[in-house]
Amino acid sequence: MKGKVRVFCRIRPMLPSELNRGCQPIITPIDDFNISLETRNGPKTFSYDSCFGPNTTQEQVFEDTKRLIQSAVDGYNVCIFAYGQTGSGKTYTMHGTPENPGITPRAADELFNLLSNMQNFCDINVSLHMVELYLDTLIDLLPQKGLKKPLHLEIKEDIKGMVYIQNVCVINVLFFVKSLESSCS
Repeated sequence: MKGKVRVFCRIRPMLPSELNRGCQPIITPIDDFNISLETRNGPKTFSYDSCFGPNTTQEQVFEDTKRLIQSAVDGYNVCIFAYGQTGSGKTYTMHGTPENPGITPRAADELFNLLSNMQNFCDINVSLHMVELYLDTLIDLLPQKGLKKPLHLEIKEDIKGMVYIQNVCVINVLFFVKSLESSCS
C-alpha cells in the first residue's frame, strides 16, 4: 500500500433528533466509490477510493482500512485522518463505543496481533503520539507532565526524509526483544 493517499467517505445514519424534526438525507451512496449530494442546483456526484453508506458497520469500515496496519508493521508511515464537520461522525468512526469499537481500538488490536505472530525479528519498539489539527493549529492530545503551557508543535522532515512532529509527547507502548537462533546484529 506504499505511496498512495486514499480518501474514504462514510455517511452516518440520521440521528433520532433529525428524524423527529422530519429531516431528510441529502447524501446517497451510489455504489462502493461514489455518492450523490443534493444541492440547490441539483445533485452533485463525488468519487472516493471507498464509500460507506449509513448502514455500514464499524467492523466493515475497519476491514477496508486494516491493510494500513500491515503497512505500518512493514515500516511505512501511516496516518488515518478523520475530517468533517462537527456532528458528522468522526469520533464514532475513529473511537466507537466499548460495545462497538471504532478504527483506533481495532487498529491497536490488529497491530499487536500482527507483532505477536512475527517470526524473524530481533526487537520491536512501538510508540505513539496523538495530535489534533484544529483551526490550523496542531494540539498535543497527550499531556506532558510539568508543563504549564503546551509546547508549540511543528511538522518537520529529518535528513532521511522522515516526517515527524517536533515537541510532540511520544509514549513508548511496547519494547520487546526476541531471541533468535542466530544472533541479532
